[in-house]
Amino acid sequence: MKTKNRWIGLILAAGLTLTLAACGESSESSSSASESASASGSQTSESGGSSSLSGTVAVGGSTSMESVIGYLKESFTNENSGVTISYSGVGSGGGIEGVSNGTYDIGLSSRDLKEEETGLTGFTIALDGIVVIVNSACGVDNLTMDQITSIYSGETTNWSEVGGDDLEIALIGREESSGTRD
Repeated sequence: MKTKNRWIGLILAAGLTLTLAACGESSESSSSASESASASGSQTSESGGSSSLSGTVAVGGSTSMESVIGYLKESFTNENSGVTISYSGVGSGGGIEGVSNGTYDIGLSSRDLKEEETGLTGFTIALDGIVVIVNSACGVDNLTMDQITSIYSGETTNWSEVGGDDLEIALIGREESSGTRD
């Protein structure tokens, strides 16, 4: 698990470093995020020593990424104390919209970009593990992906339709706007 966390940390650190470097090289600012992300690289010694980063990075989006982002943010800022990273858990759609309109430098999404969400590039840093749990009192031992899709789309509303007892299905899950739900 430590190795996995280390790789995730390195991936985010690389992404943040690239974002900070890109923001520092830009001489024009076309949005408030570009203005707030005035990160720049500066030498800490005249003999070509290591460079330190400074500035701000606005991150927003998927709420399922909150714990991961908290860890990665802490790891990155421990190594780069001049960088401030803010995170807003506004959901996948909000993260994508925020990057599109310049509110966020990095958007987080638990779903793929939709066809109409153009001008953006997605990078997979992790995959959500999703589990469907059924109460044993429903009389169902196994469900196919097609049956799960039918249940979550509202087509199947009774356990008897998928081999279980004659009981109404009560779904408990992520909110409809959740990218994980998609």
